[in-house]
Amino acid sequence: MKRTIQCPSCGSPVELAHINIAVATCPYCETVSAVHREGADPMGKSATLIDFMAALKIGDIGTVKGRRFQVMGRVRYEYADGYWDEWYLVHPDGTESWLEEDEGELTLVGEVPVIGTVTAPESVRAGESVQVNGKSVYVVERGRARVAGLEGQVPNTVRLGQELGYIDGTSNGQSYMVEFLGEKIHCFVGEQIDFDALVLENS
Repeated sequence: MKRTIQCPSCGSPVELAHINIAVATCPYCETVSAVHREGADPMGKSATLIDFMAALKIGDIGTVKGRRFQVMGRVRYEYADGYWDEWYLVHPDGTESWLEEDEGELTLVGEVPVIGTVTAPESVRAGESVQVNGKSVYVVERGRARVAGLEGQVPNTVRLGQELGYIDGTSNGQSYMVEFLGEKIHCFVGEQIDFDALVLENS
């Protein structure tokens, strides 16, 4: 069941796309708010995101690998070599996915619970392996980034300027993305996809 909150800045109604939404951007005044049971608290204004041939935009409807979705949000992370975008997708059955867009490559993932502990990025190097949920994950890249932009609605509590550590790796042909945001660890598992697997109805 969808829920509507009132923007704490301008008072406009903001319909939440999913029961798990934790951060929402007002489409009228662009105030970013943390969503909670009683309503929402303002977190500041959203940074304007400059696109260079981005694969998606907020509101896009389409299919990915034959599965229908709507784009509800995006978080942009900036790191030493540039930035990457994580697009939040909601499917008709209420499930969620994330599409990472990084230097022209697309990775489709779903979030999974973290079981046990995961070695922090500062303690590993590319080429080594770490244990993630009982799997040996080969580390392709690790480092630190910050939240450079946010738009739409997302289920994870993030704020502009927030720093995080990350590990990108592979295990048995699957892509692993582990993000260390404050005290929370988020793990995403999926696969790289071709642009042909992404079909937009409004393209």
